[in-house]
Formats: sequence, C-alpha cells, structure tokens
Amino acid sequence: MLQTNKNTLKWHESGYRSIIEAIKDPVYVCSPEQRILYMNPAMEAHLGRNATGEICYQAFYGEKKRCTHCVFDQVIQGQAVEYELNDPVSRKHFIVLNTPIVNIDNSISKLTVLRDITLFKELQTQNAQSQRMETLGTLAGGIAHDFNNILTIINGNTAMLMRSGANPGTEIHEQLLEIERAGKRAADLVRQLLTFSRKQTVYPQILNLDHALEEIQTMLMRLICEGIEVKMISCPDGPPMVEIDPGQIEQVMMNLAVNAMHAMPQGGALTFKTARVELDMRYFESHDVEAKIGSYICLLVSDTGVGMDKETSKRIFEPFFTTKDVGQGTGLGLSSVYGIMKQNNGFIWVYSEPGLGTTFKLYFPESKNKASLITKPVMLQDTCLEGSETILLVEDDAPIRNLCLKMLREFGYNVLEASSGKVALEILQENFQRVDLMITDVIMSGMGGEELVLKVREFYPHIKILYISGHIDNVIRHCDLFKKREVFLEKPFTPQELAKKIRELL
Repeated sequence: MLQTNKNTLKWHESGYRSIIEAIKDPVYVCSPEQRILYMNPAMEAHLGRNATGEICYQAFYGEKKRCTHCVFDQVIQGQAVEYELNDPVSRKHFIVLNTPIVNIDNSISKLTVLRDITLFKELQTQNAQSQRMETLGTLAGGIAHDFNNILTIINGNTAMLMRSGANPGTEIHEQLLEIERAGKRAADLVRQLLTFSRKQTVYPQILNLDHALEEIQTMLMRLICEGIEVKMISCPDGPPMVEIDPGQIEQVMMNLAVNAMHAMPQGGALTFKTARVELDMRYFESHDVEAKIGSYICLLVSDTGVGMDKETSKRIFEPFFTTKDVGQGTGLGLSSVYGIMKQNNGFIWVYSEPGLGTTFKLYFPESKNKASLITKPVMLQDTCLEGSETILLVEDDAPIRNLCLKMLREFGYNVLEASSGKVALEILQENFQRVDLMITDVIMSGMGGEELVLKVREFYPHIKILYISGHIDNVIRHCDLFKKREVFLEKPFTPQELAKKIRELL
C-alpha cells in the first residue's frame, strides 16, 4: 500500500512537471523566501539562463530589494493576483498571473505565469490609431463641403478679377496672384485631408504603372533638388497593370519624392522600382496586414537619406505628424499616401534605419485587364468655351450662386437661377423646352441634388446634368451617376474649368 502511494506521488510529480514544462508560457515558482525553486523551459528561454536557487528580483532585474510591483505578500495570504507588466529587459508586454501553492509543510509558495500579450497590445495600439484616423477622416469629410464652398468664392472671384483687366506687372495683379496661389494651396490641403480619410472622389482606370511613372518623371525632375539622382527601374516580367485614379499615382509619387528630398539635404539617390509579386497568407500574418492573397504590383521607393528610428517609423502615417520644422510641412503627405493605398485595396510597408535611408513598398492588387487610353487634356482658348445655350443653375448658397451666375454669363450663356430643388422644378414647369443643361449642387437643404436629378430625368430627360459639390458623402459618392467624370465638377473650380465642363456636355 505504501509502495502504491509512493508510485502515485511519483506519477503526480512527474505528470505535473511534464504538463508545466509543456506550457509555452514562461512559468516559475518562488519559495516563501522569494527564492526561485523551479523554472520551466519557456522561462529559461525568456530569461536566457536557468536561475533556479536565486532570489527572484536579483535574477530578473538585478535589484537589491523587492520590485515595486511585487505582489508576494498578497499571494502568501492566499490571494491570486493578476497584473500587466511591461518588461524593460525584453521590451514585451505580459499579463502576469500569480497563484498561491500550499506546500507539504503548509507554507505557501508563489506560482507565476507570464502570458505574452505583445502582439495583442500592438494590435490594440494600431486599432486605436485606426479609430483616431477614422474620426479625423469623418471630421475632414464634414468640413470639406463648407470649406470648399468658401474656397470657391475666394478662388472664383479672384479669377474673375484677373480676367476683368488686372494688367500683369501691376501691384493689384501681383496681389491677386498671391491670393490665387494661397487659394490653390488651401484646396490642395483639403484634397489631402479627403485623401487621407479615403473620401476623395476618384475615377479609377486600368493603367500600366511603368508608363504612369514615366509620365510623372518629367514633373519629378523639376521638383527634385540638384544632387539627387533619380532612377526608374521597370518591371522585368511584363507590364505592371493596376487599377487606380492616375491623379492618385501622381499624389503618391510627389509625396514620397518630397519626403525623400527632405531626407537627403546633401544629395543622394532616389529609386523607383516596379515588380510583380505573389503574396500568401504567411506574408500577411508576418507583416500584420489584412489583404487578399494573390498577385500584387509592388512599387518600391527607396532613398539614401538620413533614415528614421523605429518610434518615428511607427508614426509617419499619422495625420499632422511631422519631423520637419514649424512651417515646413503639414504632416499630411504620408497619411495621404496611406489613405490612397487603403482606398485602392492596397497596403504600404516601410523599412528605415538611422543613417541607412528609407524604403517604402507599396502593394497594389494586380489588374488582369488592358490599360485604358489616357490622353492629355487639351487646353482650350476662352473663345472655344463660349456658348449661347440656356442653363438652369441650382445652388442654395447665395454667394456661390451669384458667382456662378457671373461666370456663366461672361461666357455668353442664358442663365435661370434657383435657390433650391423645389424652386428649380417650378422654373422647369414653365421653361423646360428652352433649358439645355441643369447645374446643381449635390448637398442642399430640403431637396438634395440627387433627388432633384431623379425627378428631372423622369419628366425632362432631354436636359443634361452637371453636378457641383465641395464634397460627396459615402452614399452619394458610390451612386452610378458619379462614376462618369463628365457629370461632376468638384469645388473649388475656376471659370475656365466650369466652362470647359459645360462644353464637354453640350
């Protein structure tokens, strides 16, 4: 009987030890004197050695007294204690589970299990950042409509004044040029905000990424400072086809080029390289990226600049984060690139070290379709933009309505004006036979532009439609009507841009 009890005890001791040694979490046991009695293999690997027999706070932290977070007194009173630990040695995050163990002599030892939650904490941080960016994106979308309305008035009236006879070289002409430049910068800033928030209106096309880069190269050469060598390396195994708005590719290239230029004040090399890659789930898991497995076109953008440390690299896609001096940057360039990649179902990866430069890898889903034929816009003279047709202008913002009225009449059009969708329908009842085109704002109080157009198309199908808006929300932006570039003009716009769009329709 005694032998049976000894065998059972031996089996339990061996069995429990096997179980604990099989646990992947680090586990150790401390005596009532805080001396380490046991460490499982995972704990040895975590510490880098077997510290059995040593005092715990000396073995783990090299301290001469108890750790400030020590819970030993609570545990020997019979309490199970759990807390979160940021280990300064391994730089990992742990949930630390402390449980009392009653020994044969009724003394109490402490069993400690370290559960690694580093990945969870990183994902939690990324999720919090994503939520902050989404909140800022919603804010950006909310202010874009009103802000672009204001810019339409500023930029439009400036353009009208310059057309009305402000002679080049005069002081007033130079002042108007300054206003015009400031207005364009403000419009670009709003566009960057909308790009980052992925709420920018875009017109994707199938295009050869190498050809798109060649088109932008000339513009890049004017932008890049002397002493910086630009290299373009094309995809070695066939044309890299992607589906994206050509203007967004330009934004990506310009923002990354400007970023690289600032990182190379003494000159260096800037390389753009395209390649076709196959990405599997193992790649996405190791890079903590959510995307579909399959074929991608990788655009590598690499510089030989000053590089970044890990903390800076983690924050570069945050809106308004910048390492530049005050007044030297908005902090929206790289967040715009991030937004563009997300909007096009792609993703971006960055690797950088101080003194060793920076490499961005942008992954676009590969398109199997043929490239669209992209033609350069033809610059038309004002005389080619004139017309005599009748236009119904629907805009609930009085200053913008008055401005557009002046623009249209200056180009020779007969204009009827309405301050709301309801008034527009009343005007059409009496004048539908003579109206050739209706220009309507999208977002208006009462009857919005989309509802108005549906009624007009039902009763007056011969009337062509041109939408104008400072911003289109998610619901309207995905409407089929907005997939056609010719029916929408984004605010702010110039008199020439408005007139050109009208001639395209008429």
